[in-house]
Amino acid sequence: MKFPYEYLIVAALCLINFGPVSFCLSCAGIFYTPVAADIGTSPATLSYFLAAFSVSMVIALTPLGKLFNRLDCRVIMTASIGIIIACFVGLSFVQAAWQFLALAFVLGFGLTSCVYLAPPILVNRWFSKRSGFFIGIVMAFTGVGGMLWATVGGALIANIGWRATYLVFAALTAAIGLPCTLLVLKDRPSVVGREPYGYEPGVEGADYEQEGVEASVARKSPSFPALLAFALVISLNVYVYGMIPSYVASLPVSADFPLLGAIASSCAMAASIVAKMLWGGMGERNILATVAAACGCALAGLVVFSIAPGAWPLVCFAAIAYGMIYGEQTVFCPIVTRQFYGVRSYGEVYSTVSTLVCVGVIASSFVGGTIVNVTGSYLAMFAFIGAALVVSCVLLAVAKKLNDSWLSKRS
Repeated sequence: MKFPYEYLIVAALCLINFGPVSFCLSCAGIFYTPVAADIGTSPATLSYFLAAFSVSMVIALTPLGKLFNRLDCRVIMTASIGIIIACFVGLSFVQAAWQFLALAFVLGFGLTSCVYLAPPILVNRWFSKRSGFFIGIVMAFTGVGGMLWATVGGALIANIGWRATYLVFAALTAAIGLPCTLLVLKDRPSVVGREPYGYEPGVEGADYEQEGVEASVARKSPSFPALLAFALVISLNVYVYGMIPSYVASLPVSADFPLLGAIASSCAMAASIVAKMLWGGMGERNILATVAAACGCALAGLVVFSIAPGAWPLVCFAAIAYGMIYGEQTVFCPIVTRQFYGVRSYGEVYSTVSTLVCVGVIASSFVGGTIVNVTGSYLAMFAFIGAALVVSCVLLAVAKKLNDSWLSKRS
């Protein structure tokens, strides 16, 4: 019996999300206040950090998606980890806001493969079956790492300062990321003389990696525009998570429970971690029903947020219900792309889809923030996100119907 190397691939991807990715995504905010005080700017200015690296991720997604079909994944991922390490070291020396944001922009080029491309591409290469479940596990570790490292990072900043903390993060990124990229990750099962997990040659054809269509064919399919629209719209939901502490602080109940905002955020993150694994497994069997269930949970949470502001148990329930959709686009979109277009040109096709995911994440901050500022109400923002969730379900249903019809005509 051959050693199940595919599980080492999943473990390595989990560690990369648990460490380097979490340092970048989940710990960015803990630096804004101390860095701003030290270099003479405002935390609000430094909060463009996330937008800066998101822009570079949009730029990098398509070319990197093509590179995954041409270069060994170890080369791409090692370079990505190297960029993250270099940026953390650079951030420890910044003296001005523009330097901070410039390094954030560069950081996005390192994050792109780690966040959006390597998990779905490698899992789909190594798993013919249960790929959605394992993608969900990998993506869940970003949340697991975030819950740990934000606390650890805050303690480090308090004790050794923010500059030294960035250097610690650089060292931890090297210690966690480089062994995974250099020693564990392998491009394909054939490299170690294996077939993908669950692969059945007599059922799925002689060559697993030729299953599906070319990227050029996928992009011209009638379902592709609807899929891109789905990826964009469902990603708008992420804004709510960042606003939970502020919204809860505006409620009368927060006077009696000053930590309720932080508790509600933790509830949402915990729910998101569980949901990624739950929806990943369910999505392989029925992706439309799974997305509808996730959106239904989130809609219930938004309604409870809106109508029950006086009871802390209901606030926590609403956060948990909303958490069932938070970040789930990184699970749903890989599954839909695989089901629609197969694995032949998966990297190239999914890089285009994930570009729209990234654009949706960026747009959510600007649109959601504008709604709150213009209306002076969080309820209007909740209504907008709720409508976006409903529209995303409709778009996926349309995309699936168009794809089913297209596939039947091709066969």
